[in-house]
Amino acid sequence: MIATIALRELRSLFSSPQLWMLLALTLTLLAWFFLLSTDYYLNQYQHQADAEYGFTLVIVGNLFSKAAHLLLLILPLLSMSLINAERRQQTLALLLCAPVSPWQIIVGKYLALQAILLFLLALLSLMPLALISGGSLDVVHTLSALLGCWLLMSLFAAVGLLFSSLSKSAMLAAGGSFSLLLLLWGIDWQGTGDDPLVAWLSTQHHYAALLKGQVRLQDVVYFPLLALLALWLATSTLARQGHRHALAFKKSINLLLLFIAISLAWLSVKYDKQWDWTTNHSHSLSFKSQQILKQLPEPLQITAYVGAEKPKLRQAIRQFLHTYQQHKNNLHLHWLDPALLPNSLPDKRHPEALLHIRYQTREAFVSELKGSLFTTQLQGLTRSRQHNISFLRGHGERDPLGNANFDLGTWGIHLTKLGLQLHLLDLAQAPQVPDNTDVLVIASPRISLAPGEVQAVLDYLQTGGQLLCLFDPSLAPDSLQGLAPLAKHLGFELLPGQIIDPSSQRLFGLRNASIAMVSNYPAHPISKALGRTLFPQASALKLNTQQTWESTTLLQTGEQAWRNTDWQKTSKALEDNPTNQEKQTLGILWQRTLNHPDKLAANRQRIAVLGDGDFLSNQYVDNHSNLELGIQLLNWLLAEETQMEIPLHTAIDAKLVLSESLRILLTLGFLFILPGFLLLMAVFFVWQKRRRIS
Repeated sequence: MIATIALRELRSLFSSPQLWMLLALTLTLLAWFFLLSTDYYLNQYQHQADAEYGFTLVIVGNLFSKAAHLLLLILPLLSMSLINAERRQQTLALLLCAPVSPWQIIVGKYLALQAILLFLLALLSLMPLALISGGSLDVVHTLSALLGCWLLMSLFAAVGLLFSSLSKSAMLAAGGSFSLLLLLWGIDWQGTGDDPLVAWLSTQHHYAALLKGQVRLQDVVYFPLLALLALWLATSTLARQGHRHALAFKKSINLLLLFIAISLAWLSVKYDKQWDWTTNHSHSLSFKSQQILKQLPEPLQITAYVGAEKPKLRQAIRQFLHTYQQHKNNLHLHWLDPALLPNSLPDKRHPEALLHIRYQTREAFVSELKGSLFTTQLQGLTRSRQHNISFLRGHGERDPLGNANFDLGTWGIHLTKLGLQLHLLDLAQAPQVPDNTDVLVIASPRISLAPGEVQAVLDYLQTGGQLLCLFDPSLAPDSLQGLAPLAKHLGFELLPGQIIDPSSQRLFGLRNASIAMVSNYPAHPISKALGRTLFPQASALKLNTQQTWESTTLLQTGEQAWRNTDWQKTSKALEDNPTNQEKQTLGILWQRTLNHPDKLAANRQRIAVLGDGDFLSNQYVDNHSNLELGIQLLNWLLAEETQMEIPLHTAIDAKLVLSESLRILLTLGFLFILPGFLLLMAVFFVWQKRRRIS
């Protein structure tokens, strides 16, 4: 009997022109929002190099968020006549007198409405699926959003059916269901979640979690529980009209079901479970992040600089830190209102800090709620101590804070995020390298160092200092820029010319072969997780015998590379077919044991010399694994090998590429063709009804 009622109601709904017009209007508006979100992401969001959230959250999440607002208006209109029409046509009394129970009537009509909702959901799912052609859509996250939308529609439909059974007027039924749904949606309008009861009753609170790919037990319980409660109340309403003799029995059942519903709601909150339905693992900590927390056994104090007038931001911070608190019980959150206590704000180095992290005597600052950024700051707290990196200046070196293509600003920003302190050092003003310098960086000097400056560098090495030295090819007679005593001390030569690598030209389709490629590495902590690295206009190094130091050749090209001393031949490298092709050395590491208890790495002194500085420049640092190599080099020099095991996190769906023709096709398909088909269906049923009348 349920199937008969459902099929009868389904035929009535699908033959209604109003339904098809309503679906067409809904799809048109949602397509408009979808296309706007896609354009926004393509033009702005995906250009962030360290994007933690991809287009699935930005585009798909926004699409289903807008869908919820439209459904809040549409579903009361769809469901307002399901019972009310039967009463208006005087067929309800016949149904109640037939051998059909009230619950069969309600369930049959509800299943018919569910079929309509699933049809709408199927049409809506075409939009996120279309993005697969332009990027790696997070399918699991999309399924979470679809699940949330279906649960939301099911609840809205059940409430609409309840009011349709209560009211004799269709408009009153629509108005009543809309009012209740709006109340449930906006009951926690500030989004604070401070009151547990208000937070649980808020439809928006549960729906937002599912849109983010965060499936919680309380959310999965909330929607079906309220929907079943609404359906049972609708059944009781019909029962009072057709079976008055069972009224006392119905009241006892109602009380029992209400008690069960409250108990289930309480249990779902008390024993809440959470599942991360995102391929990016946006709502769960990776194993390596958990390992960082284990390295911080003492209490971790977090101070948030947010006043009470920003409740939504406070709630966002609570939810953000909840994932970390699940793995660290002694992570404590404190609030500080900047307006009330201005003297307690972060220091001038961090004026935009949102969170202040303190662990023992160490501290770090976070300016935005990004998991990768927060974990990176925690990682910096695990370092044995605060490290100072001094960059030599005064000879045309690359600036770690500069924005020019030649400079190292991007690399410097990442080093700062890792908790390293960057300083500029001018040996013309300072007689020696400061004692608190943990690593001295000499980044591609273009003017020769004075003899006194070279001696200061050698004195620094004599006391066990760590050094990173980058050279570039030069036409000058002294290509070492005055650092020949350093080369003699370590036992290496900077060979003339620049490296030509035809393999990189063939692989990447480059105009010339002056970009050397390294893809094979020796077994070493630095190269443990490296992919290809590219070195534009690099010099080759030659390692000589050295008894004092232990040396390791870290970077070498393939066997097709060669050195070109004629700078005009770089664009014709493939045509020349030189006879001196062999592996070219780009990077060498040295280390030795010294009796300096105040130095790093259990008295191990470490030096790295590379024949290229362009690979870390702002122009090339984002290519392949160049940035990772730069970070791993400093971690090795600082003897912080544990820092190397945590890769930088970027969303797998961060990249979205849609050609102009594909974007036009999406616009035509979702904004015109699909709604046009639905309007044609409406016209067809109008014509069919007129034909029957005539």
